[in-house]
Amino acid sequence: TLRADFTATSTPTTPPVADDHGNSAYAGTPISFNTNVGGVIGTIGDWDYFKISPTSAGALTVYSTGNTDTYGYLYNSNGTQLAFDDDTNGNNQFKITYNIPSAGTYYIAVKFWNNNGTGSYTLRADFSGAASSRLSFRDAFTAITIAFLAFLFFIFLHCLVSLFLLFNF
Repeated sequence: TLRADFTATSTPTTPPVADDHGNSAYAGTPISFNTNVGGVIGTIGDWDYFKISPTSAGALTVYSTGNTDTYGYLYNSNGTQLAFDDDTNGNNQFKITYNIPSAGTYYIAVKFWNNNGTGSYTLRADFSGAASSRLSFRDAFTAITIAFLAFLFFIFLHCLVSLFLLFNF
């Protein structure tokens, strides 16, 4: 005969901390340029990802502020790391300055510097796009009109010189 006695006890557990931002590039929180976004490294090893989408080439500056020792990364849409930083912004805050070569999707990752801490921070991504080199229809029409009028003026001068030469010799 086999006999088994079981006693069940319940130990209260702390509920998991809700993650404020995605833990992967593709789950990254979309953010706007030139605004502050709050973040929390809520658990040991937590990474927060953000998604930015510049519409042109230009200068990107991404940095953190606060009392949490942050480390920042910049990735392109293929997941290739473009830049990283630890403490350039002072007070254990990262600052990445990067010339974005083209429009597209880029990702920013933020973590506690050594993956062994938690805390809150503020992220900011400033972007200054390159001036457009595309010629507007109005500018193109004006340029063509000026060229055509210059051509007509040249023809007029040519006719005047020809008439002058014809009747003076």
